Formats: sequence, C-alpha cells, structure tokens
Amino acid sequence: KSIFYILDISISYIKKVQKEARVMTLDYYRIFYYVAQYQSFSKAAAALFISQPSLSANVKRVENRIGYPIFDRSTKPLQLTEVGKHYIQAVEKVMDIENNLENYLLDLGNLKTGTLNVGGSNFFSSWILPPLIADFSQKFPHVQISLVEESTAKLSQFLQAGKLDLVIDNCILDNQIFERYIHQI
Repeated sequence: KSIFYILDISISYIKKVQKEARVMTLDYYRIFYYVAQYQSFSKAAAALFISQPSLSANVKRVENRIGYPIFDRSTKPLQLTEVGKHYIQAVEKVMDIENNLENYLLDLGNLKTGTLNVGGSNFFSSWILPPLIADFSQKFPHVQISLVEESTAKLSQFLQAGKLDLVIDNCILDNQIFERYIHQI
C-alpha cells in the first residue's frame, strides 16, 4: 500500500514538474528573445517586468545547460554569439508556433474556423436542418458542417462517443448522459 502511495506521489510530482518545465521553457524563450531585441539585460528585464538579476540568472542557467554562451557580454550593446544567433532563430520559430496555436484556438472559440458535426433523424435532416445550416454557414463561413442522418438510437451512440457535437431530434435522450436545450420560436 505504501509503495503505491509513493508511486502516486512520484507520478504526480513528475507531471507537475513537466508542466512547469513547459511553461518555464516558454518563459525562457521570451527572456532570450527580449534580451536579443533590446540588446540589454536591464531593458529586457524592464520590458518583461522582472528583476534584472533574475533575468540574468535565467540566461546563465540556460547557457550552462547548453554549454555555450548565447550573448557576448564584452560588447556594448549586447550582441549574440554564433550559437546565440541559432538559438534565437529556434526561439522565434517556437514563439511563432505558439502564436499560431493561440490564434487558431481564438478563431475556434469565436467560430471563425473548425468543424461542427451535427446529427439529425430523417425528418429533421430533410426538413428542419437545411435552412438552419444555410443560415449558420452564412454567419460562419469558415466553419465546416458535417451532417449525419441516422436513427435516434445511432445518433445517441455517436453523440456519446464524441463523433457528433450536436443532435437535433424530437426524441428525449437520457438526461443523465446528455444535456437538453429546447428552443422555442
């Protein structure tokens, strides 16, 4: 029993450290990017709202980890070393990927992109959904709509399995599994 408890604590600790490491890595990237842009530790620290000694310690920690200096501290203004130039290029790529992901998630949340998987029974798919889908597509042209026409039992299975985002039907599904919204015109 105590071995499982220790194992559980160890796994939790590892997951916590891994999550912190990912966040810290992105913070380190921003630090290096700002130092390279401002060519100054103090100006970068001010722009990032952190202390200059903390910023310098973070830079030194990464330089020690990779085994090479990133900044040439003997020049004014601060310059990148050859390794530093490659490091900053990699940092810019990672930051670009992060920005693209953030933009995609914002677009997805604002219905500017994505796919909506809708299910409907025969009657709803033939008579009710076409004008609703046309209106939706006009308002949100970059959202792809996939329509599945099936029996209520199949639609319920697909919804529960995550294959559908929404089911429009006149049957009542299990309230313990599904949320229900009734729209009255």
